[in-house]
Amino acid sequence: MLWDFSIARTFGLLARTWPYLLLRLFVFALVSLVFLGTTASGGYIGHRLGEMHDPGQAIQWMLAGGAGGFGLASLIHFLVREYILYLVKAGHIAVMVELFDHGGLPEGDNQLAFGTRAVRERFAEANALFAIDLLIRAAVKSIEKLLSSLASFLPIPGLQGVIGALNAVIANSFNFVDEIILAHNIRVRSANPWETSRQALVLYAQNGKAMIRNAVWLTLFQALLTITIALLLIGPFAATMVWMPGPNVGYAVVAAMIAATYVKETLLEPFAVAALMQVYFAATEGQRPDPQWDRRLAENSAQYREIAARARESGSSSRFGGENIAGGVAGG
Repeated sequence: MLWDFSIARTFGLLARTWPYLLLRLFVFALVSLVFLGTTASGGYIGHRLGEMHDPGQAIQWMLAGGAGGFGLASLIHFLVREYILYLVKAGHIAVMVELFDHGGLPEGDNQLAFGTRAVRERFAEANALFAIDLLIRAAVKSIEKLLSSLASFLPIPGLQGVIGALNAVIANSFNFVDEIILAHNIRVRSANPWETSRQALVLYAQNGKAMIRNAVWLTLFQALLTITIALLLIGPFAATMVWMPGPNVGYAVVAAMIAATYVKETLLEPFAVAALMQVYFAATEGQRPDPQWDRRLAENSAQYREIAARARESGSSSRFGGENIAGGVAGG
């Protein structure tokens, strides 16, 4: 079989978390409005300043102001998307894990309250959770390098001619690792996310073949569907933008790309996480982290060594010689 997750179960799990899907859509819409508003304001201010100082160069001033507004908007976008949206994502994953393991939430709980409480209870503060995630993303690069010859994982004939493109897809598939490790930490009810993140990274690496194969198919599915949605939306957007100056097809292409990105971020990415959760939980059930992979990661990643050092500082770092840690045992 090409992948190891159930599409029906994944869709079912995702559909049950519709409050979080709506929340993600709202946050992305808000970020986009700030982005567009700041960029447009910068262009307007630049144009007015240009008219005041050198009317013949007003367009250049407008472009410069727009570029400045774009830079400021990019900073705002990074901070909001990478921090606030991360907290939304963490709560969403907490709900998905609970539904996956228990089929429902505790009686009387709504999803948004449960997700917020689960994240707060598992980690001392949101800033620590965010810091761990940034280190995990960097440490994942070492797993990507260590798991070489990944093209052999996929049952596709004639790969030699497309190896470069395939490697790019494989690299992009690693974008999901931090979310899967967050799901693991929530599932084992971690009291020490540094140590359980360390263990989860090792478990991911030692099950890399299955994880990457599934992540690559999901990445290809995301890309194909995103492009298809964008192409389908160009016509309707162009029809509604005839009043705008200049070639309205250009505006329609940009708008269609933004709309397709919304669909990707609010629906397709959570789908991929829900699918990979199934694969990771099944693959690691009853496993212990492999000490050899622990050494390989430590030798190749400064960020992994930092995670391990933080785990040792907490007094709970292990040498992976004891109990199974996959499948619900806390790493505290």
